[in-house]
Amino acid sequence: MKIPENAQKFIDSAKADMDKHGICYSLIEATKISYLGEESENSMVNGYYDDDKKELACVVGKPFMQWFEVFIHEYCHFLQYRVICSELSKEIKEEDEERFEDWLAGEELSESERTIIAKHLVDVEAECEATVIEVVKIFGLEDIIDPAIYTQKANAYLYFYAVLCKTGNWYDNAPYEIPEVYSICGSEFKDDYWDLPEGFRDLVNEHCYEKLE
Repeated sequence: MKIPENAQKFIDSAKADMDKHGICYSLIEATKISYLGEESENSMVNGYYDDDKKELACVVGKPFMQWFEVFIHEYCHFLQYRVICSELSKEIKEEDEERFEDWLAGEELSESERTIIAKHLVDVEAECEATVIEVVKIFGLEDIIDPAIYTQKANAYLYFYAVLCKTGNWYDNAPYEIPEVYSICGSEFKDDYWDLPEGFRDLVNEHCYEKLE
């Protein structure tokens, strides 16, 4: 699919913005990349923004509609840290993020500790998702990204953290890419992402963990 003109203008604007702040960005011809910098099955994602390393990565080996949403999301993390200077992004402790990532890599972390960290991560992610909707409207991208459907997908991703805290397993298939999962998640942002929609956990287990028994 050819990239629509308004989407290309946004991508060019985002790249120029990141250039000004010294951010290295990569659009990678793959379907997944490892956030932890190694081929760890528990850290494979569609994209990430790392403010400490000043880098943004997004896979583009998927259909345009899928990777474009991820690119905007990761760009909005850049905005949180470098432009908006979000208080939420400042408050989360680097060592807590590292402990959570180490837990995903197999180290011990109590359920209470990981839940506290995950709830803070969800707060940061939720702010990012709200910023995505603002950016979509500012750049006139509603013909590409429907804000109501995007919010459903974002909610699925945010709800997933509650499941993650129980299973300790990152998804094989992103919940925001699976209509059966995100369609039950509502088209408005929520106050409590630990109050899961009925059947959400079962749908995640069925559709997002294909490699698990």
